[in-house]
Amino acid sequence: MDSSVKVWSRRVSLELPRRGLAAWLLMAAVACSSKGTSDGNNGGATSNVGQAGTAGLTAQGGSGGLGTAGSVGTAGNAGAIVNMNTEPFINSAGKLTATRNTFGMQGYWYAYADGVTSTQDGNPYRDGMYCVKGTAPGDGIGDHWGVGIGLDLNSVNGVKMPYPFQGKLSGFRMKLVGSTPTPVRVNFVTKADSSGVAPFIVGTFGQSVVYKIADAQVPLDWGVANAGERVTDSLYSLQVLAPGSEAAGPIDLCIAEFEPVYEPGGVTPVDGPYLNSDGFIRVENNPFGIQGPVFAIGDGVSTQQSGNPYKD
Repeated sequence: MDSSVKVWSRRVSLELPRRGLAAWLLMAAVACSSKGTSDGNNGGATSNVGQAGTAGLTAQGGSGGLGTAGSVGTAGNAGAIVNMNTEPFINSAGKLTATRNTFGMQGYWYAYADGVTSTQDGNPYRDGMYCVKGTAPGDGIGDHWGVGIGLDLNSVNGVKMPYPFQGKLSGFRMKLVGSTPTPVRVNFVTKADSSGVAPFIVGTFGQSVVYKIADAQVPLDWGVANAGERVTDSLYSLQVLAPGSEAAGPIDLCIAEFEPVYEPGGVTPVDGPYLNSDGFIRVENNPFGIQGPVFAIGDGVSTQQSGNPYKD
């Protein structure tokens, strides 16, 4: 056989095992990389205990006609932020550290109460959940507004600051458990002192639900100065309130699951800027600067109709 053919044949026989080994190493590297990304989520220890934040008073008078929040959406929506926190959102320290969660939230969980429904305060952590207990007097007195669980979203050196949620936070997934005599309210606090009525969504027990910031609203038919208010630019805290004045009975409220979520979107009237099921025209949705509720009026004889006249 020609010597040149012998050399070529030997090169081929050596090259084939090398190429097979390289391909095997490449596949092994890809498999290890994929496993590391999946297993790295939701780990880490809790942070040190610090001084608990204070709630301020969130007066919530009256009863509203807002619906409950939407159910949890399908995972993997385009544009959603993947939660890569290294500190559990529910932890025994009752604290969130900005550098240890995707959303940059920093602040303390706390219990807050009116002093009659309950006197509980401080860190509400209990058996892997955040919980409050009390007894609603159901006496119709506004100062007996109830007991709740709160989280300051941007507490800097003990000072409650607005949390810049636009473009990075659209709501919170929570599972509420327990029982209350009146439906709970998931409040999105828009004032530093937590005063007045905050935009809210009626809470649901026993289900994992996403409470979207865009869905929170002060009921349009409540007799308060900010009726119809939604969350726009300022968001200071999240508070889950069990009302105390509306109906009497024991309160046992816990947050069993919690995580912030982000899906792009915003507040848009369903049917248009002037005719919509909210019965409210918003200044940001029309070029004329018009803002206010749409309502029915009558003399009490010709018709008894009042409130939002929207139909179909």
